[in-house]
Order: sequence, then structure tokens, then C-alpha cells
Amino acid sequence: MKETIFYKIIIIFCILGIFLIGLFYFFNTDSGFTQLYFENPSELPNILKIGESYSFNFIIENNYISKKEYSYFVLLLVDGEEKILSEGLIKLESEEYATFNVPFTIVNEFYSGEILVKLEEKEISFRVEQE
Repeated sequence: MKETIFYKIIIIFCILGIFLIGLFYFFNTDSGFTQLYFENPSELPNILKIGESYSFNFIIENNYISKKEYSYFVLLLVDGEEKILSEGLIKLESEEYATFNVPFTIVNEFYSGEILVKLEEKEISFRVEQE
């Protein structure tokens, strides 16, 4: 009789433990994802002239179930050198997105390079060449 009660208590505590772990996982999991992309990839400025102004747009989209804060950097990488074109911090609500316009001008001659957008662990980029 005592063994039966003991086993029932063990089973109840195991079920309760599984239930509590499930609740903890459900309420602490911020499921979703972030999108980072160029607005018009076919219109990115790939061939550049010295002294002319260019710009491009990129989008950060929050598809998490809660508000998220994002830190981003836009870099121009040419001939082994790195120049920051833009950087910032933004808070986005769930299902909200923001479009960023990045203007830039090339002032020095270069062979080829890359424009890189970094958002936490995500990156997008495109190649640039001098005309």
C-alpha cells in the first residue's frame, strides 16, 4: 500500500515538473525572425564614378512576437580599407519594418569593393566597381 502511494506521488511530481518546464519554455521563447534585405536589388549602384552621389535602401523587418532593438552598420570596403557610411540603433514593434536610405559619394579611385550592411548576426552586401 505504501509503495503504491509513493509511486503515485512520484508520478504526480513528474507530470507537474513536465508541465512547469513546458510553461517556462512557452513563455520565455521569443519565436520569430528578423529580415534584412535591399529594397530594390536590381537598382543597386554597382558601377560608380568618382565624385558622383549614389544611394540605396535597405529594410529591417521585425517578425518576432515582441518589440526588438536592432543595431546596424553600413560599411564601404574598398582596397582593404573600411569606411562607415551609416550606423544606428532602432526599436521595432512586432511586424514593424523600417526603410533606411544610405547616400554616399566615392572620392578616391579604387579597383573594386563591397558595400556591407551588418545587423547583429546578419549581413547583406553588394559589389561595387569604378567606371
